[in-house]
Amino acid sequence: MMTEETVKHMMENIAADLMPGDGVHFVFQGGEPTLAGIPFFERFVDSGKDAMSGIRISYALQTNGI
Repeated sequence: MMTEETVKHMMENIAADLMPGDGVHFVFQGGEPTLAGIPFFERFVDSGKDAMSGIRISYALQTNGI
């Protein structure tokens, strides 16, 4: 699983290439991402908010799980 530090650095690197008003879309695919648990995704979203002020961020989860 991706560490919080890695998520933070990833968000900062992505933000460096974007300008206010730009958008980014994060997609988690497959059932495996759900194994990370809700706290991981809450921290992931918070990291995006912290690093990308003024950037439109959307998230999606695609799985064939039931």
